[in-house]
Amino acid sequence: MSTQKEFLKKFAQKYGLTKDHFWKHKQSNQWILSHDAVIKASAAEGIQFVFEKWEDSPERKVMKVSAIRGQDAPVEMIGECRVGAKGITADYCWSMAQKRGEDRAALRIIAPGGGLYSEIEAEVFAKPQDEKQGLDAYAERAKELQEQ
Repeated sequence: MSTQKEFLKKFAQKYGLTKDHFWKHKQSNQWILSHDAVIKASAAEGIQFVFEKWEDSPERKVMKVSAIRGQDAPVEMIGECRVGAKGITADYCWSMAQKRGEDRAALRIIAPGGGLYSEIEAEVFAKPQDEKQGLDAYAERAKELQEQ
C-alpha cells in the first residue's frame, strides 16, 4: 500500500469518512475531499473560523478566513470568487469565497503536507458522476413514461 493510500485510510478512519467523501482527480492525480468532509474533520478537531471581507468590488469578492484550533497560531487563507462569470451573483460569490478560504485553511491544519484538496478549490475537482447511475435513472424514467 502506498504511503498516500495509507495516509488516506488513517485520515478517513480518524474522521469517520467514507469513500463518498473523497475521490481521485484523474487529470491531476490529486486526492479531492468533499466540502462536507473538510467541515466534518474541522469540527472533530475543534477548529473555529473567523471571516473578514477583504475585497468587495463589482468584479470579485475576496474573503480572508482564519482557522483557529485551540492555542495554535491561526492559519489564514484567502478565498476568492469572480462575479458575473456564468451568471454568478454577488451573494453566491461571497458564499464560494468563504467556502474556499475555509477549506484551504482547515486543510492546512488537518492535513498538512497531505496532498489533499477540496472540491471547492476548482470546478474541475467536482466529484465525477457515475455514468451507470445516470443511465439507470434515465432507464427508470423511460420505463415510467411507457407505463403511463
